[in-house]
Amino acid sequence: MRKGSRGGRPPGFDVERSKTSYHRELSIARKAIGWCQRQGGIDGDPPIGIERRPTPPDRTKALAEKQIAAL
Repeated sequence: MRKGSRGGRPPGFDVERSKTSYHRELSIARKAIGWCQRQGGIDGDPPIGIERRPTPPDRTKALAEKQIAAL
């Protein structure tokens, strides 16, 4: 850790939102790079090796029919 750095996450840091932002920004970057490649401005594929972050499986459960009827 650098001298003088606070470490940890910044106030208000939300891990799930961070993953969503990362995926959205990665998608935007890939689209922009693809456009630049088609225009002839970029050779190669700069985002090679940059992958989506793994997301945990959805463990939410659907309501049972009785629970839905009770609503």
